[in-house]
Amino acid sequence: MVGIPDNSYKARPSEKEAVAFVQYTSPAVYPPIMNAAQTFHTRGYVVYLWGIQAFGDAQGMKMPTKEGLYLWLMRGCRPGVWQKVHYLRFVLNCVVYSLWYRPKVVYCSDLWSYPIGWILYRLFGFKVIAHEHDTPAASGRAATGICIAARCRLFPRVPVVFPQVQRAEKVSRDIGVGKRYIVWNCPRRDEICGRGSNPAKSEITLWYHGSVVPSQFPKTIVDAIVLLPRNYRLKFAGYETIGNLGYIGDFLDYAKAQGVAQRVEYLGTIPTRTELFERASECDIGLALFDREFREPMVGASNKPFDYLACGLGVLANGTEEWRSFFQEVPSVIHCDPSDAKSMAGVLVEIQSDPNRLALARELGTKRMLSDWNYESQFEKVLTEIETPPKSQRLHLR
Repeated sequence: MVGIPDNSYKARPSEKEAVAFVQYTSPAVYPPIMNAAQTFHTRGYVVYLWGIQAFGDAQGMKMPTKEGLYLWLMRGCRPGVWQKVHYLRFVLNCVVYSLWYRPKVVYCSDLWSYPIGWILYRLFGFKVIAHEHDTPAASGRAATGICIAARCRLFPRVPVVFPQVQRAEKVSRDIGVGKRYIVWNCPRRDEICGRGSNPAKSEITLWYHGSVVPSQFPKTIVDAIVLLPRNYRLKFAGYETIGNLGYIGDFLDYAKAQGVAQRVEYLGTIPTRTELFERASECDIGLALFDREFREPMVGASNKPFDYLACGLGVLANGTEEWRSFFQEVPSVIHCDPSDAKSMAGVLVEIQSDPNRLALARELGTKRMLSDWNYESQFEKVLTEIETPPKSQRLHLR
């Protein structure tokens, strides 16, 4: 298999069962893939992740590997005719490696992995689990149509993991699902690093991380900084998507034009989640400002608010009913209209008017993460699905 291994494959395992993660993308771009892989590894499985290199700034993001957790990435390929050939090579490689390593579970983690899952399930009898991070958009392209068709055949026959209830219900109505599991995109317990806030701190730092796109990180944030007292600053880290190249530069230029460039700082793409969380935990309030007309429901699916709570931050979120009802018992999550700079600035000033109350709320948010809003707790139901013997085998064991 020609590719770019992050560490060498060992001999075929015999003493431990294996899980193979398949995605035609880089696992490092998807925290849920990393968390699920780490959770399997902690449980004692050998874990293989097969994917491709990311493009642009996202290349700087790294998936940690260790003994028993192995990563293999093919070089990426730009869209076009050669990408079809590249994808067919990826499919063949994943099928061959699955037949060689015989994983107990093949975990398909994006639309382009579903044909691989269907082949392995239908032709070779592998146990397959699908994890749909984002609902695929309808497309007229033939290649995408093949993947959609594989999805329609695979989902009614296998367990499917969704990060959000409404999405799961819609897919169940539209094409059917074998079994469905809701796993919110929380961090793992060992990532939770809330340091506690300092109520006497004079400078208030807003924080954002993730893909830097207008629908999640609007320029109205700059307008809010203009309205806020001078002790408010903004730091952000992340990468541009293919559809929004140049947006980071535009955002920084806008901050300069509004006279607040010295209060806005871009930290680039931070390669590991450990480093990312360390930088985030130095700040005060994380921004989860999804557009109110976002393409699909995001509460539970977005890792941002959970990441911020894990770092001991307050969270400024979209003020729609979807977000308010989900976080109604978490006092460190506050709400505004992301399209209204005055709404944003007013809420931030109001919550900071009682620093001691905010500090206590942030501590309660971190405790909630440790108790049940962590990936181990969320993913336990999926592990139970994998580790429970089939009914016929349970009867035999009795």
